[in-house]
Amino acid sequence: MHFSTAKHTFIIFREWRVTSIRDVGGSFLLVLALAVLYECAKGIRVTLRWKNPLPEKIFDIGVKRLDFITQFSKTCLFLAELAFAYFLMLIAMTYNTCFFVAVVIGRGLGYYLVTPLIDTYINREETGDYSDIRRKRQPLINDADI
Repeated sequence: MHFSTAKHTFIIFREWRVTSIRDVGGSFLLVLALAVLYECAKGIRVTLRWKNPLPEKIFDIGVKRLDFITQFSKTCLFLAELAFAYFLMLIAMTYNTCFFVAVVIGRGLGYYLVTPLIDTYINREETGDYSDIRRKRQPLINDADI
């Protein structure tokens, strides 16, 4: 198999047919958006895992319990993330250079957008707000360096 730049290709479904430059551009943007959404789903799952960690208390039956709704929502997010991942993999496996690049750029852009928000959420102070989104500047020269 080799990568190609063909304008006439199918992407996953027969109905998703690419036959012109216009179709390539629209499909590129759609694949890019799907890849960004995939990173957002991963970010939500990481945030939920941080917000509701597994409890340390072990009950009489010896099984750790989570609230059913929380566990169900985490499972649904995991399934959505898994579906996104396989969908993007199948798009990349069309071996069309344009769509492969769209998947890679979309994942990178999604990571770039979501990671600072997750870090801010996890590292926020006890105030309960997001006022510390701007990074605190460190002095360029410390007193010990002088």
